[in-house]
Amino acid sequence: MESLFYKIFSSNAIQKERTFSNSIEGYSLEVSKQAQRLTELLREKHIASPSFSRDELSSIPAGPEYKEIQEARMALIDAASALQHLAIGPSDWIKWQALTVSRLFEQL
Repeated sequence: MESLFYKIFSSNAIQKERTFSNSIEGYSLEVSKQAQRLTELLREKHIASPSFSRDELSSIPAGPEYKEIQEARMALIDAASALQHLAIGPSDWIKWQALTVSRLFEQL
């Protein structure tokens, strides 16, 4: 029987194209690979990498001319998100989601 955690993440875009191990190590390597890819694409277009520094770029440019950059960005976000979810663990992740949703309703 498939776990709820598996069902949720099997619909994730990165899961459909995944060619790496479904483990913390596999996702951490994918995060590194996608970060390098994004950095290279930004460098090719002479765009500084986003930074938390006050004087740096605060977001990655969007638009049709930046399609490849946006695809690399989304692949990085998907891999980083999945890595975070694995590090939290299936049971705790589901609890955190329930708590987050309940807090949002409390604020309404």
